[in-house]
Amino acid sequence: MESSLNITGTNIVTCLVDSGMNYSNIYLSSAYIGGYDFVNNDPFPLDDHGHGTRVAGVIASRHATARGIAPDSKIVAVKVLDSSATGYLSTIAAGVDWCIQNKNIYNISIISMSLGTIGGIYNPTTNPMSYEPSLVNAYNNNITIVASSGNLGSTTGISYPAVSPYVISVGAVYDANVSSLTSNGCTDSITYADKVTCFSNRASFLTMMAPGAVITSTQMQGGFGAAYGTSSAAPHVSGTIALMLQRNPNLTPQEIKARLVLTGKIITDQSTNLTYSRVDAFNATTRNSLTGYGCAISNARLCQNDLECSPDSTCHHMNGQWGICSGDIVC
Repeated sequence: MESSLNITGTNIVTCLVDSGMNYSNIYLSSAYIGGYDFVNNDPFPLDDHGHGTRVAGVIASRHATARGIAPDSKIVAVKVLDSSATGYLSTIAAGVDWCIQNKNIYNISIISMSLGTIGGIYNPTTNPMSYEPSLVNAYNNNITIVASSGNLGSTTGISYPAVSPYVISVGAVYDANVSSLTSNGCTDSITYADKVTCFSNRASFLTMMAPGAVITSTQMQGGFGAAYGTSSAAPHVSGTIALMLQRNPNLTPQEIKARLVLTGKIITDQSTNLTYSRVDAFNATTRNSLTGYGCAISNARLCQNDLECSPDSTCHHMNGQWGICSGDIVC
């Protein structure tokens, strides 16, 4: 992406709602432009757990070889998780609200949330809507929200806020063959690139997949280390959105979601036979025609069935289980 197009996410800003970040890390310091700590109520969102620093590195690490997806993008860190990586729903809601309130100050376009309800598995009809007004407000303010699906290995539901329709939900696949991996009570004895991890929450309504095992990223104490989880998958998508917005800053959250899903690589979850779109940063950033027939999409509505397009059109399937409403295709 960098060598061929010079698209590196320059000046696109992600509001990272997490455990803060080590903004003195040499590979992240130039990415950090501000933030707030809701745990300690001060303007210094320093990471005391490590989770947020790892997520930040996936998005924007400046390291020569272990580079983030969007290495010239910027990060605003909002600390809502404490030293044990736990937090209150009200604190997380306040963090999202802060991103919205400070959108124009920092030029925030993306909210990245590698977090979710502990033990909660939901589908669209059981969505707890814990802080849904905050998510709706962000969406309506043209901020694209990305959230990890969770690591309980569910094949019928995902965590909150990932289950919200205003969020791009992201599960995890392997980036390469890592031999075997055991996590959260499940073991993948065989691994390969694009294999869905056993620990990833997923279901037919999951938006997409991204690499989440095993991912090298920045550490709280400095340097780099390996991590796995849907928390590592979500920032791959957040970084990709930064690339997309550098190339086309007029994209809406709805258009971004459609482009991500419809330009991804189709993979099959061998345990459920469900198909998913795995993020493809190059295609998402460069392809202007999503249907393969020279057609363009104007403010596309992503769909899985005709009811989601009723009454004006039907769902035109184009990439696995996802499609767009036929009325939004312009040829």
